[in-house]
Amino acid sequence: MNNNNNNRSGNGAMNEVGLREINFRDIFTTLIRGKWIILIGTLIVFNYFLFKTLGEEPIYEAKTTVFVSSRGQLTPLGFFAGDGGRNIINEIEILKSTSLARNVAQAVMERRFLDEDETEIVPLLINVTEAGEFVSFASLESVARRLQGATSFDQVMGSDIIEVKARSTNPREAAFIADAYAQVYYRQHFEGSRAHKTMTREFLEKQLAERKQALSISEEELKRYQERFGVVNVDADSRRVIDQVARLEANRDELAVQINAKNNTLRAIREQLAQHEPDVARGLTSPDIPYIRQIQQELANLQLQRDRLIVQNPEVVGQEQYQSRLRQLDDQMEHYRQMLERRTNEYVDGLSPGDEGYLRQLKQRIITEEIELQGLNIQKNAIDRSLRDFERQFDQLPQMTMQYARLERAKQSNEQLYLKIEEQYNQAIINEQSEFGSVNVIDNARVPGSPVSPNMPRNLAMGFILGFGLSTGLVFLKEVLSTKIRTPEDIKKENLTNLATIAMMYSEVKRLSKNGWVSTKGRVISGYVITVANPLSPTSEAFRALRTNIQYSQVDTPVKTLIVSSPNPGEGKSTVAANLAVSYANAEKKVLIVDADLRKPTLHTILDLNKKPGLSNILFENIDLTKGIQNTVVDNLYAISCGDIPANPADLLGSTKFRKLFDTLKEQFDIIIFDTPPLMAATDASVLSTLCDGMIIVTSARRTKVEELKVSVESVENVQGRVFGTVLNKFDSRDSYGTTYTMQYYKYGSYGQSSNGHKKKSVFSK
Repeated sequence: MNNNNNNRSGNGAMNEVGLREINFRDIFTTLIRGKWIILIGTLIVFNYFLFKTLGEEPIYEAKTTVFVSSRGQLTPLGFFAGDGGRNIINEIEILKSTSLARNVAQAVMERRFLDEDETEIVPLLINVTEAGEFVSFASLESVARRLQGATSFDQVMGSDIIEVKARSTNPREAAFIADAYAQVYYRQHFEGSRAHKTMTREFLEKQLAERKQALSISEEELKRYQERFGVVNVDADSRRVIDQVARLEANRDELAVQINAKNNTLRAIREQLAQHEPDVARGLTSPDIPYIRQIQQELANLQLQRDRLIVQNPEVVGQEQYQSRLRQLDDQMEHYRQMLERRTNEYVDGLSPGDEGYLRQLKQRIITEEIELQGLNIQKNAIDRSLRDFERQFDQLPQMTMQYARLERAKQSNEQLYLKIEEQYNQAIINEQSEFGSVNVIDNARVPGSPVSPNMPRNLAMGFILGFGLSTGLVFLKEVLSTKIRTPEDIKKENLTNLATIAMMYSEVKRLSKNGWVSTKGRVISGYVITVANPLSPTSEAFRALRTNIQYSQVDTPVKTLIVSSPNPGEGKSTVAANLAVSYANAEKKVLIVDADLRKPTLHTILDLNKKPGLSNILFENIDLTKGIQNTVVDNLYAISCGDIPANPADLLGSTKFRKLFDTLKEQFDIIIFDTPPLMAATDASVLSTLCDGMIIVTSARRTKVEELKVSVESVENVQGRVFGTVLNKFDSRDSYGTTYTMQYYKYGSYGQSSNGHKKKSVFSK
């Protein structure tokens, strides 16, 4: 055992290098060993997938594509026109919504038939039994749920195109559903887009009518004043004051219109948000951000400076200095506009980080509109302050001039505002009439010719992969959980020496014998004494190798007494003992085999001996030793059977009489082999090991557990006995390695002689 450890230490580098190869070899061996489990498991799962696939009803898929424009427009009054602010993810959420599903369901229920001849009702509109018999028409909610379950929506990568896919067991229904969804979505989007522009036009139309009436009144009042008092001459300074006040009032009133429009827009957006998150909609107010408010204030001041410059200095309009000042003001305003846009976007983008899609965008739009509304109010307040300054100048005009100036101011203010609103109104009419929505149906759905489900190649591939994976996993799990000895390597892992590996002899014995018995020299012995039945077979060679390994295990002190035992009954220890004894006898050694299994003896049956007198009779009845030793069918091989079964076998083997007999036999024979009871069943072998040179423990492949072998070895070592090594019996290379490569070396046995002297082909040559 120590030698093995030293060898491993000395070859540590080699083992480290070869570890990967050994692991792969073990994996391959495990797979080959479990090939039948893998094959059967794979076939079972594969066939399950096959029959399940064949039994499924075919599903057809139809597809239509719609293009969603990402453009967005803001009217001059601040209304949001179109759906440019919505991204594709938002549109997909709208397509998935229950409200749209209800609209599609309503459209499908109104059409009702798949064909123009009205002969085939849309299947999802009806409730049927398992046998397919009509029960009733489905409700609107039921149809909507079925539509949602039958459709899916995906964005085409890197584009503004959405694929609308519908699945059904009826190919015509699949195409019908896909087209219905696309058409209803298009119509709803178109009507929604037109509604925004219609609202803008109607608002401007109302404002235009009000301003037209106000303009008519101011013109009529100015006309009556001129008819009564005549035309009043106004000096240049007064004219400038009148024009400036009129212009400021027109701007103020225009801002009031925009503020009113902005409030209407905000109210509409809040109503949309309130449908989903009422508390959030009420909580979102105008953001008080000093930096943004300061920028808006600077913009308002610059705009006022520009307006004053234009009105107060009309005589220098064409001068270079005047134009330079205007350009300077314009550049400053553009700078602040860009800064305001950047800061606003940064603030809005940081809102609602946990929200996604449409709700997030509604919240952002509310904040954006609030910021713009705040800017409009700042501009209006700035104009109001400027107006108060000009009002003081206006009040200093002469009484006659002031009365005329008031009428002239009102007329100019209403006229300028009317012209601005009229221009916006005309543009709104054009926008409304030219609005076709931002959604276009690119391709209508085609009736599919082949089903998409079940996918036979994919399902079968999945069945094969799953079956192979599960069965392979089962094989490795079985391998990990197994504690039985399977191969010589399993013994080596326990730091034990495997002296020989004996192959399964069943097929060979069946070929060589009749009912497992061989007749030779007038006796009928067990066919499993293969060293007699077929001395040149590979198995016989394995027993000769065992004999050689035992001899070389003790170079300085030749082995004269040897115990053959096993952990459990039925592992072939008596057969191994008999064949080993024959191998020694064939090597011209005087050999004695003793059946020391005084509990369940079998050696007399195997070698066709008399059961008594035997070992127990020699010890208890003082029978002459020469009468207890029997001849066998093999020259130089003698045997002592068990005799009568005593009541206390362990005490008998540990008695003084047995020790004297043991010493006597050692003087008469070259080697003595004791066949003892199993180590796990009795202590007989352990007791006897204190007298003998050593013991070999026979294990049975795929039967003996590793723990049982370890306990057996410890039971011998605990009484200072010695274990030379183990013999792996009943080894089937095909079962353990999945191949017969370990036996190929012995093919020369096919050219040997059988026990009857005739040349006979060995089973290993097949």
